[in-house]
Amino acid sequence: MVRSLIIDLILATDMKNHFETVSRFRVRRNALDFDLSSEEDFWFAVKIIMKCADLSHCSVPWSQHFQWCQRLSVEFYDQGDEEVARHLPMSPLCDREKHSEVAKSQLGFMSFVAVPLFEELMAIDGTGNIEKYCISVMKTNASHWEALSSAAVPVPLLGEAPSPDVAPPLLHLIDGSGAAAVHPGSKAAEIANRYASSTVTTLDLTCLVYRTQLNRARRSSQQSGRRVSEGTSA
Repeated sequence: MVRSLIIDLILATDMKNHFETVSRFRVRRNALDFDLSSEEDFWFAVKIIMKCADLSHCSVPWSQHFQWCQRLSVEFYDQGDEEVARHLPMSPLCDREKHSEVAKSQLGFMSFVAVPLFEELMAIDGTGNIEKYCISVMKTNASHWEALSSAAVPVPLLGEAPSPDVAPPLLHLIDGSGAAAVHPGSKAAEIANRYASSTVTTLDLTCLVYRTQLNRARRSSQQSGRRVSEGTSA
């Protein structure tokens, strides 16, 4: 019995059946005889909780959410590369050639998949905590993806540095000094102007720029350490 329930909960996270599962739960929770004290309704609700846990990176603060999305992108692209190598159809979101669309893709995922799922859990939550601690954060994260998508800013992969066209306006907005040299009419100036009316915060931009710089510094330090070690061995 327990083993069967565990298997059902794991299978509930399969995104292939996501919309069907959420739709069936919505119908069930709106039924007059819906009762969480009944075993069937209880375990159906647990499946929704499990699905929310599976997508919980959407409901954490932006700095963490952004990093998880970077990690997921790397995982998806590696899968896509493997599928191509094995002459298999490439799965959705696994084409690294379409990475420029990642902000738009994440906005769509948040708006049409993640938020509606958490809203189902909110509907049976009598404490208000799901709305307060999860959905409000998700909507904020979605607004950041919308800003990045509208500004056409290339989102760096994990460990990548932003392109020269992107870094100047981002750094300009981070320090707020107004001293950043951005050539009028350049791509950098266009991005800076678009950001001027966006909801992206200093924390967002710091995460976007400095996280990649730290990764580069760490790799450089490791490479220097290896060279010193090799010289000592020689």
